[in-house]
Amino acid sequence: MSRAGQADAVGGVFRVVAATYLAVHALREQPVAGLDLPNDVHAIRLDFETDDPTDDLVATMSDGSRCFISAKRAVGNDRHLKSSVDGWVAQMSTVRG
Repeated sequence: MSRAGQADAVGGVFRVVAATYLAVHALREQPVAGLDLPNDVHAIRLDFETDDPTDDLVATMSDGSRCFISAKRAVGNDRHLKSSVDGWVAQMSTVRG
């Protein structure tokens, strides 16, 4: 397997771990630390690799809000960071405010 293929596989495993963390909290109807949401809000749906600009994970919360998650195992000052930031900027045009 090429280095790029290995990195992609490791990234996929990391996304699964992140999704599992969210799913366990959803099943227990518990809030997820770090999302800065009220204590009575929890995930009710998880979507993967969506058509959204921030596409790794999208968690729909019990209050109807959605959390767009870039699940990255590591971040450096490289094209991967630029791609993530570009996705966040593009995501802003889809957010109601």
